[in-house]
Amino acid sequence: MQNLRFSRLPLWKVMTDSQGRKINYLRISLTDRCNLRCRYCMGQEGIKNLRHGEILTYEEILKMIEIFRTLGVEKFRFTGGEPFVRNGVMDFFEKLDFPFHITTNLTAPFLDIGRINKLKIASINVSCDSLEPEKYRFITRGGRLETFLENFRKLRVKNKKLNVVLVKNFNDDEVLDFIKFAAQFEADVRFIEKMDFLNDNLDFAPLRPLKKNLIETGIIEEESFNEPGGAARYHKMNNSDKRVGFISSMTEPFCDRCGKIRIKANGDVKLCLFDENSFNMRNILKDGTPCGINDFIYAIIKKKGKFPDVRRGMEPIAQMGG
Repeated sequence: MQNLRFSRLPLWKVMTDSQGRKINYLRISLTDRCNLRCRYCMGQEGIKNLRHGEILTYEEILKMIEIFRTLGVEKFRFTGGEPFVRNGVMDFFEKLDFPFHITTNLTAPFLDIGRINKLKIASINVSCDSLEPEKYRFITRGGRLETFLENFRKLRVKNKKLNVVLVKNFNDDEVLDFIKFAAQFEADVRFIEKMDFLNDNLDFAPLRPLKKNLIETGIIEEESFNEPGGAARYHKMNNSDKRVGFISSMTEPFCDRCGKIRIKANGDVKLCLFDENSFNMRNILKDGTPCGINDFIYAIIKKKGKFPDVRRGMEPIAQMGG
């Protein structure tokens, strides 16, 4: 790949959207494919996968990263689908010379945990929605909890977060188990409200009553905080330095502090999970000058607003990178 040089812009040109929010977080979907079929993520039939030629090449992704770094983006998270099912992904990660973030189900075939432990990973979000084998198999449509547990125990990345999509009358009885499990393996745990856009027959569980109960029973401290630009509100576990986070996308949207955009595996820029619009970057990456690319990105960012209708524009999560 040809080395590109984009000059660092003055501070006043750092990206801000129409609401004045600084955009400094980019989520990049490396693939729309996944080895699991989680019920809240896609329908039983799966999704129509992109053809190989429709997916951004690693060279295009590296070029895109370099461009966004010059525009003030400081945090890059790689997602899927499941990022580790894409061929060559470990070679790609090993080329990155800056700390980056990954979201994974940690069960991709032939996963090399030892090699993952050597990457420059700033944080890793790991998805698991049940600690009971049969329930895990049900929610993932065939996944093996044993595989997840084996890989999680071997994971040596310091900043680990266990992501749990809470489902009423399914895994809401495992909350304390998740908290104990996370603390045992030096991880934070984050409970996430299910996004209700699929006819998945899974009952929605609001997080506010859970949070109230955990505070009243002394499991977590009452004081809460969030990481800059992050979706979760965190509470420290009592008797532990680890945290319990709550991502209440449906009942308590966090638009005011959102500084992220998403790029799908085909190069579509998604300003918000709930926005029906997208803007493709692939052609401008191929043919644009550095100045033209910057102008294109700035024009897109200015279209990022607030999207109060949480069902508008939703696609299967697997296609959007979560």
